[in-house]
Amino acid sequence: MSQTHHLYIAGQRITVRSPIDSERVQALAAMVDARVRQATQSGANLQTAALLAALALADELKGLREGQDRQQEAQLEGLLLLSADLDLMAKGKAPPEAAAQPEPPAPSEAEPDEADFGGADPDSHDG
Repeated sequence: MSQTHHLYIAGQRITVRSPIDSERVQALAAMVDARVRQATQSGANLQTAALLAALALADELKGLREGQDRQQEAQLEGLLLLSADLDLMAKGKAPPEAAAQPEPPAPSEAEPDEADFGGADPDSHDG
Protein backbone atom coordinates (compact mmCIF):
# COMPACT_ATOMS: atom_id res chain seq x y z
CA MET A 1 0.00 0.00 0.00
CA SER A 2 1.39 3.39 -0.97
CA GLN A 3 1.96 6.02 1.64
CA THR A 4 2.57 9.74 1.39
CA HIS A 5 6.06 11.02 2.12
CA HIS A 6 7.00 14.67 2.65
CA LEU A 7 10.58 15.28 1.62
CA TYR A 8 12.91 18.25 1.52
CA ILE A 9 15.52 18.38 -1.21
CA ALA A 10 17.64 21.52 -1.56
CA GLY A 11 15.15 23.38 0.60
CA GLN A 12 12.21 22.43 -1.62
CA ARG A 13 9.30 20.52 -0.11
CA ILE A 14 8.29 17.56 -2.24
CA THR A 15 5.39 15.20 -1.56
CA VAL A 16 5.54 11.72 -3.08
CA ARG A 17 3.49 8.55 -2.80
CA SER A 18 5.37 5.29 -2.65
CA PRO A 19 5.01 1.75 -1.29
CA ILE A 20 8.60 2.02 -0.03
CA ASP A 21 8.94 2.42 3.74
CA SER A 22 9.40 5.94 5.06
CA GLU A 23 12.91 5.36 6.44
CA ARG A 24 14.21 4.26 3.05
CA VAL A 25 12.48 7.11 1.21
CA GLN A 26 14.00 9.60 3.63
CA ALA A 27 17.45 8.03 3.14
CA LEU A 28 17.10 8.24 -0.65
CA ALA A 29 15.97 11.86 -0.40
CA ALA A 30 19.00 12.63 1.76
CA MET A 31 21.30 11.16 -0.91
CA VAL A 32 19.68 13.25 -3.63
CA ASP A 33 19.70 16.34 -1.40
CA ALA A 34 23.44 15.96 -0.78
CA ARG A 35 24.16 15.67 -4.51
CA VAL A 36 21.93 18.64 -5.41
CA ARG A 37 23.48 20.80 -2.69
CA GLN A 38 26.95 19.84 -3.88
CA ALA A 39 26.05 20.95 -7.42
CA THR A 40 24.47 24.21 -6.28
CA GLN A 41 27.60 25.05 -4.29
CA SER A 42 29.53 24.96 -7.54
CA GLY A 43 27.23 27.64 -8.94
CA ALA A 44 24.55 25.61 -10.76
CA ASN A 45 20.93 26.70 -10.54
CA LEU A 46 18.46 24.31 -8.92
CA GLN A 47 17.26 22.73 -12.17
CA THR A 48 20.79 22.12 -13.44
CA ALA A 49 21.85 20.89 -10.01
CA ALA A 50 19.00 18.36 -10.00
CA LEU A 51 20.08 17.09 -13.42
CA LEU A 52 23.72 16.87 -12.35
CA ALA A 53 22.66 14.97 -9.23
CA ALA A 54 20.62 12.56 -11.34
CA LEU A 55 23.58 12.00 -13.68
CA ALA A 56 25.97 11.41 -10.78
CA LEU A 57 23.63 8.91 -9.13
CA ALA A 58 22.95 7.17 -12.45
CA ASP A 59 26.71 6.87 -13.04
CA GLU A 60 27.16 5.38 -9.58
CA LEU A 61 24.33 2.89 -10.18
CA LYS A 62 25.72 1.91 -13.59
CA GLY A 63 29.15 1.28 -12.06
CA LEU A 64 27.64 -0.93 -9.36
CA ARG A 65 25.62 -2.89 -11.92
CA GLU A 66 28.66 -3.39 -14.15
CA GLY A 67 30.67 -4.63 -11.17
CA GLN A 68 27.87 -7.02 -10.28
CA ASP A 69 27.71 -8.25 -13.89
CA ARG A 70 31.47 -8.93 -13.89
CA GLN A 71 31.18 -10.82 -10.62
CA GLN A 72 28.27 -12.91 -11.95
CA GLU A 73 30.21 -13.67 -15.16
CA ALA A 74 33.22 -14.84 -13.13
CA GLN A 75 30.98 -17.04 -10.98
CA LEU A 76 29.31 -18.51 -14.08
CA GLU A 77 32.72 -19.23 -15.64
CA GLY A 78 33.80 -20.98 -12.45
CA LEU A 79 30.63 -23.07 -12.41
CA LEU A 80 31.09 -24.04 -16.06
CA LEU A 81 34.67 -25.15 -15.38
CA LEU A 82 33.54 -27.10 -12.34
CA SER A 83 30.77 -28.74 -14.37
CA ALA A 84 33.28 -29.75 -17.06
CA ASP A 85 35.60 -31.17 -14.41
CA LEU A 86 32.73 -33.14 -12.84
CA ASP A 87 31.79 -34.52 -16.27
CA LEU A 88 35.38 -35.70 -16.79
CA MET A 89 35.49 -37.23 -13.32
CA ALA A 90 32.20 -39.05 -13.97
CA LYS A 91 33.81 -40.55 -17.07
CA GLY A 92 36.81 -41.69 -14.99
CA LYS A 93 39.19 -39.03 -16.29
CA ALA A 94 41.13 -36.47 -14.29
CA PRO A 95 40.38 -32.81 -14.94
CA PRO A 96 43.21 -31.04 -16.83
CA GLU A 97 44.08 -28.82 -13.84
CA ALA A 98 44.41 -31.80 -11.48
CA ALA A 99 46.69 -33.67 -13.87
CA ALA A 100 48.98 -30.67 -14.33
CA GLN A 101 49.30 -29.67 -10.68
CA PRO A 102 51.95 -31.26 -8.46
CA GLU A 103 50.97 -32.52 -5.04
CA PRO A 104 51.42 -29.93 -2.28
CA PRO A 105 54.36 -30.62 0.05
CA ALA A 106 53.58 -32.28 3.36
CA PRO A 107 53.66 -29.89 6.32
CA SER A 108 56.87 -30.02 8.30
CA GLU A 109 57.50 -29.50 11.99
CA ALA A 110 59.41 -26.27 11.21
CA GLU A 111 56.42 -24.57 9.56
CA PRO A 112 54.15 -22.61 11.89
CA ASP A 113 50.48 -23.50 12.11
CA GLU A 114 49.42 -19.85 11.82
CA ALA A 115 50.34 -17.34 9.18
CA ASP A 116 52.03 -14.12 10.26
CA PHE A 117 50.57 -11.22 8.28
CA GLY A 118 52.84 -8.63 9.85
CA GLY A 119 50.23 -7.33 12.25
CA ALA A 120 50.90 -6.55 15.87
CA ASP A 121 50.67 -9.42 18.31
CA PRO A 122 47.38 -8.88 20.18
CA ASP A 123 48.92 -10.44 23.31
CA SER A 124 51.86 -8.03 23.41
CA HIS A 125 51.53 -4.79 25.32
CA ASP A 126 54.55 -2.88 24.04
CA GLY A 127 52.83 0.36 24.02
